[in-house]
Amino acid sequence: MEGLRSEKHSSCKYVRSGLALLLQLGTATKIVCYFTNGSQYRPGIASYMPENVDPCLCTHIIYAFAGKANNQITTIEWNDEVLYAGINGLRN
Repeated sequence: MEGLRSEKHSSCKYVRSGLALLLQLGTATKIVCYFTNGSQYRPGIASYMPENVDPCLCTHIIYAFAGKANNQITTIEWNDEVLYAGINGLRN
């Protein structure tokens, strides 16, 4: 799977180079992508998982939602830890 990820996002280096150029020109833009843990339950092609997020398009990714119990952040969905790890894995 690691080889597939590298192959799938091999064009990221060009996007990142372009982004670096924009930063140098002072015209950088923040593109925030918002991923909800409930999107996995949409039917058919509307279902959305971390592997569907193109990290080349987002400068920031927000993962929603989390819970709170006993003053601690908790998971809501049964697989939140796996989905969150998938979103964090997009940074590589």
